Amino acid sequence: MARMSPYVSRIVGEPMRFMVRSRRPGVPVYLVDLQSYRGNGQCGCEHFTFRCEPRLVRGSVPSPANRCWHIEQARQVFLDDCLHGIRQHQQKTK
Repeated sequence: MARMSPYVSRIVGEPMRFMVRSRRPGVPVYLVDLQSYRGNGQCGCEHFTFRCEPRLVRGSVPSPANRCWHIEQARQVFLDDCLHGIRQHQQKTK
């Protein structure tokens, strides 16, 4: 597995879902689903729920403007995992 963020935990058997801790102490951990909203991702935090999600429901395209910090953290871990897997596959086929 690739490097892991101290804020992000993988969910076993669900490669596109993560539990992401907030940077603020005492704030709950949020479930992030990267498949939602055509790959934009979905989070239960207030920023996503009240600012980003309404735009996506109205048809806005996936973009960084429609993602909270938790989604961005999960996307980075997912990308790191994908790149690590590609690198391993390439090494095996040499």
